[in-house]
Amino acid sequence: MKTGDLFVFYGLLQPVSESFPHVIDLAGSGAFLGEARIRGDLYDVGGYPGMVAGEGLVCGTLYRIDDPVIVPEIDAFEDIVPGEEAESLYRRERHPVLNAEGAPTGQTAWVYVFNKPLAEDPKIESGDWLKEGAPRYRKRKRTPLQWVVRSVFATLFALFAYVLLSLVIGIIFDNQLLTLIVGVGGALGVFLIALFGNARNDGHHSGPDTSDMINVRMD
Repeated sequence: MKTGDLFVFYGLLQPVSESFPHVIDLAGSGAFLGEARIRGDLYDVGGYPGMVAGEGLVCGTLYRIDDPVIVPEIDAFEDIVPGEEAESLYRRERHPVLNAEGAPTGQTAWVYVFNKPLAEDPKIESGDWLKEGAPRYRKRKRTPLQWVVRSVFATLFALFAYVLLSLVIGIIFDNQLLTLIVGVGGALGVFLIALFGNARNDGHHSGPDTSDMINVRMD
């Protein structure tokens, strides 16, 4: 990997994505160069896109690396395990860059190709995750029942946090007011995190939010 190398991002690494991982300084380490296409087929592999070999056109965003030091961060985001391709969720390959009509531009770019077997994952016929895959995922994000279940668990976690914090602060400081403030504040924080926290929103592939009963990953 060297300065000037190109990537084509087709999922949440695209800057217009709602879940763009701002913890990775892509803007400061390179430049987004506009739309691009690559040859392949795109699938919704559980709330995130996975490209595999195929004859379709996958829509993405072309990106130029100016500081290669960021590449390990991108690889980690894509769940690439160094030296362990079989354990990696994606693998990084070079592909010809195509225009909107599917003609080669003369450029090549690194692309993250899905590295696991496809099950009954739905194909994204348009090849455009942002237009077809992401909106479908947002619609199914949480049902009312899932909100109820999550609320129950959030309440239980909050009660546990209140009891634990009250016990610890009470023993250490022996101050009822301080114990009440810390206990209530901590319980409220735990409740909000448990209720609204979502593995998808932290911009990482690190696994599903089981309380949502759906997988949460992305390119």
